[in-house]
Amino acid sequence: MDQTERACASYLLKYDGNSVLIDTGTGMTGNLPRIEESYQDIDAVVNTHRHPDHVSDLIPFIQNKLVENIYYSENEEDVTIYGPEGHSEYVESRIACEMNESIDGLNENNSFEIKVVEFSEGSVTDYPDSKCIEAVHGGSEFPCYSLKFETDNYSIV
Repeated sequence: MDQTERACASYLLKYDGNSVLIDTGTGMTGNLPRIEESYQDIDAVVNTHRHPDHVSDLIPFIQNKLVENIYYSENEEDVTIYGPEGHSEYVESRIACEMNESIDGLNENNSFEIKVVEFSEGSVTDYPDSKCIEAVHGGSEFPCYSLKFETDNYSIV
């Protein structure tokens, strides 16, 4: 199969004017433009775990958001990256390795801010315009989570 027709895990959840990208698997950065979605419109990224098929396009997502912000958009929305325990250190190390930068450096030099929020078993994380992102451990030794998103009008697991 042609690699341009393949992609790993990534889902776009849209509700009440919000856009949440669930996982950033290989191929996600090619598919967002195909469905006419702008990187600037993504409010949050949620990584359920750190296997490559769920996080490999995280740094390309950040890079594309930077490029769109500089050249194509007046929308300067911050982005929050949610992930399991240790995700802050993981994201920081990936940015350092692949972009030769730090989150603080990116935040100082750009018009939007990147934040990382970690979740754990049973944690309930407030998210703009929703009640929560609730994490339930997937049962393996590796930190892998099933998530429940809930608003006043919707619930998705």
